[in-house]
Amino acid sequence: MRNIDYRFFCILALLAVAIREDFKSYKIPNYLAVIGITVSFATYMTEHGTAGILFWFLGILFPFLILFPLFLIRAVGAGDIKLFCVIGGFYGIAFGFQIILLSFLTAAFFSIILIIRKGQFQKRLFVLKNYIRKLYLAKEMPEKEPNWYHYYDRELEKNVDNGVLHFSVSILVGFVISVLLAVFFPGLPIVSLFSI
Repeated sequence: MRNIDYRFFCILALLAVAIREDFKSYKIPNYLAVIGITVSFATYMTEHGTAGILFWFLGILFPFLILFPLFLIRAVGAGDIKLFCVIGGFYGIAFGFQIILLSFLTAAFFSIILIIRKGQFQKRLFVLKNYIRKLYLAKEMPEKEPNWYHYYDRELEKNVDNGVLHFSVSILVGFVISVLLAVFFPGLPIVSLFSI
């Protein structure tokens, strides 16, 4: 990737709407994913024809496969996975994976700042300790309560000022950093591993 192209602006617009919706309702609507996947398919077919359909499909499938386990424990939302799938449809598996990695690093950075700012370090360690304990004790439970394996409860957390992290923002930052690295520093080892 030598310059910023139409894909960058398509995803940027999609992520802007996703962030707005995420802050408004804590959800990313399905219509954004449908629009993104449709546009990525149309542009991919225009550029590569039917020969590259498998590459496009794998770009969409890969984020779903690696992030689905995190969805099961509610560490990542379904809308976030859909956004990664759209990005994978535009850019493919390798660059999509780089964006996932940088988005998680960005989220970790934002989380640390949020925990320090809110003074919640001990509380978050306590929540993590209880979650690990719950996972360990689950094998001895004859009957498990519904959703016992969830780490995060959106309904419980959204009405309390715990400083909920909207992952869509981290996806945007990870995406922009990935594209800028590919454009301005194409020789960096991490960028050459995930060349577009």
